[in-house]
Parts: sequence; structure tokens; C-alpha cells
Amino acid sequence: MKKTDPTITDSRFTQLRQEAEKHLDQTLMPEPPPVEKLLHELQVHQVELEMQNEQLRQSQIELEKSRVRYVDFYDFAPVGYLTLNHEGMIDEINLPGAALLKVERSRLLNHRFAPYVATEDLDRWYNHFLSALKEDRTLSCELMLKNENGPCRYAMLDCRRLYKNKGKEIVLRVALTDITERRQIETELEQHRHNLEDMIFSRTIELIESRDAAEAANRAKTTFLANMSHELRTPMNGIMGLTDLALRRATDPKQIEWLTRSNDSAKQLLALINNILEVTQSEAEPLMLQEKNFSLSQAIDESLHIHDALLKAKGLSLTSEISPALPDMVCGDVLCLKRILDNFIDNAIKFSECGQITVRALAIEELEHSLLLRIEVSDQGIGINPAQQARLFHSFTQLDDTPTRKYGGAGLGLNVVKRIALLMGGDAGVNSQEGVGSTFWATLLLKHSILLPAA
Repeated sequence: MKKTDPTITDSRFTQLRQEAEKHLDQTLMPEPPPVEKLLHELQVHQVELEMQNEQLRQSQIELEKSRVRYVDFYDFAPVGYLTLNHEGMIDEINLPGAALLKVERSRLLNHRFAPYVATEDLDRWYNHFLSALKEDRTLSCELMLKNENGPCRYAMLDCRRLYKNKGKEIVLRVALTDITERRQIETELEQHRHNLEDMIFSRTIELIESRDAAEAANRAKTTFLANMSHELRTPMNGIMGLTDLALRRATDPKQIEWLTRSNDSAKQLLALINNILEVTQSEAEPLMLQEKNFSLSQAIDESLHIHDALLKAKGLSLTSEISPALPDMVCGDVLCLKRILDNFIDNAIKFSECGQITVRALAIEELEHSLLLRIEVSDQGIGINPAQQARLFHSFTQLDDTPTRKYGGAGLGLNVVKRIALLMGGDAGVNSQEGVGSTFWATLLLKHSILLPAA
């Protein structure tokens, strides 16, 4: 009699025996004789064996299904799988792995994996193989694989150490992923990047050359304007000098009027030439400040007295308000200060038909060795709208830019003021309301006179 399958547990054996006895009890007499009892026992064992055979058959069917599923998963996986022993021999490999190596699976088994690695990557593979056998984690590397009948391919190898035969044998499970297409894309992108860098470099050189050419042209233009301004000032000074001599000797009222108008026009033209010269010089080379001690109140009074004739001609009054907190003696470029005041007062007179012009001077911040002076010139003229205020200090910007202009000027004076104020550590601006009047202001950083002896 065959032995019972050892895999069946005692509880299961008891269950089978009970089912067999129950089955026989339904067909036999309740109390059989001894011989018949032996036959009954044999029949019970026979039923048990049949039931065990059926169970084994079902287990074999399930095992076959599992094997088919395993083969499907293993041989038709999206990546290649192979198993290497500790000597680097291929124990197992699936179909995608063989397809990636371009070799039949039967020819790969029990052969080394190294011969299928490109020569230039062999050292990398050996180092990676030894490291993967030692470490208990997944290690990855990229290798180039040989191909006897075509171009080489690139693969990503993810290696993991495993144990077989109850830990007695170490093997390496390797997942092979074809990254040839990715490497080709990366190579193309790298080429495009280099091409783009070359194009950017070439374009940058062109832009630098264009910038240098433009700067050279601008310097030539600035130098030309500066030279022309110098050349124009010489004859203009001669014209003004001769006109003054003619005025002294003239007795005819009509001639005096003509000579006076000619002299005023010459002065306006000379002021315009001076503005052009100052702008072009500041563009060509930085303005150098000439610092010396001076009396602040005296400098303001001198700037006010220069405009007496124009003020009387238009019936305007001009007053000054100097803060008593200001020191009288300061150190700085007095000519630049007067230049700012002259421009502000000229504009106030130009755009005022009546009323009063006020010049204010106050300290808005006083430091240990210096002070920040604020100069304001307020008028009761036509005022300036916000759109004009935003561009007023730009070069060649004019308040009245209509074809039939009532107010003259080239739009350079306020730009000069802005440059001077910034150079002297301050700024310039305007507060205005159209139809009410304007207040032009500038801040200048001046030193205390004790830092520099009086000139």
C-alpha cells in the first residue's frame, strides 16, 4: 500500500478518513464481519488515495498555471532580466535580455556576461560587478553593449545581490533597460546646446562690435559738438563785445533799441551754446567738481542780481528765504550751485507773466562733516501737467513744443541741472500744478568749510 503524501497534515488526513468512512457507511452493512471489516479498511484507504490524487492533480494544474504566468512575466517583461553567479556567469536570462544582447538565449546560458560589454566600458563593469556583490542595495550603471551585426547599444544595469540554497550561494540579479534612444536624444540635445552656444557667442561678438561702433560714433558726435560749441562761442563773444561798444556810443533811440535787441539775442544764443557745450562735455567725459569754501548767502544773492533786468522787464518780484539753521560758509562747487539757480530762475521768469518768484535754501539733513542742502525756486506761472513733469529733465524736452512756440529754449537746462545734482550727491525734481505755479528743487551734498581752508 502506498504511503500517504507527507505534505498532508494530520488534521487533513483525519478529515479525509472521516469523509471516506462516511462514504462507505452509506453503502455497507452497519456491523460487517472481520473479513469484511478489513475490506472496509482497504476501501477507505483507496478512497483516501483517490482523493489525494485528485488534490495533487489540482495542485499540478495550479503549478502549471503559475509557471505559465511566471514565464509570461519573465520572458515578456518590458526589460531584460538575468542572473549572474559570483563568477559573472549567466545562470538565467529572459527573452528581452537576449534580444538586447542580440544573441540566442541558449548561447548565453553558462557563459560570461563580460564579453558582451564594449571594450571601453569593461573596467567600469568589473568595478560595478564587484561592488554589487559586496553591498546589500541596488546599484546602477550605464554600459555600452557590443553588437556583432550592427551599432552598439546602451543599457542601464540595475544590480541587486541575492542568496540561493539557503544563503550558501550569492547571485546577482540584473535588470537590463535599453537606453540607446535616450542616449541618442541626449547626444542630439548636447550637439544642439553646443550649436546654440556657438550661435550665442557669435551673436554676442556681433553685438559687442555693434555696441563699440555705436559708442565710437557717439563719441565722435560728442567731440564734434563740443568743438563746434567752442568755435561758436568765440565769434559770439566778439559780436556781444562789439554790440556793447556800439551801445555806449549810440545816441539815436532807434539804434539803441536795435542794438539792445541784438545784444539780448546774442546772449540767448550764447546761453544755448553753453548748454550744448556742457551736455556734450558731460557725455564725453565726467564733470570734475571744483570744491572750495564759499558764502552760501553771497552765492545766492549774486545769482539773484544777474536776473534783475529781466525781472523788471516783466514786472516780476524776486525774493530769497535762507534758513537761519544753515551755516553761511560751506565747501563745494559754487559754480555748479549758481548754474542750478540760474536755470531754475530763468525758467521761472520765462513761464511767469506776473506774481512773485521765491528762492529758498534749507538743510534737510546734517551730518558730522557735511549737510544736504535743498534749493527751491517757486513761481506763480503757468504750471506743468503730470505728463510733462515725467519727462521734463530729459535732454531736448521742452515745455512748449508746439510749432508756434511762445516760450524759447532748447530743453537742455534742466537736464544739465539733473546731471550736476546727481554728481554732487543729490537729485532734482519739480512739484507743479497746472495754472497755479511750479516749484523746482535740487538737493546738493556740501561739506562744512572747516574741512578745507578758504581759497
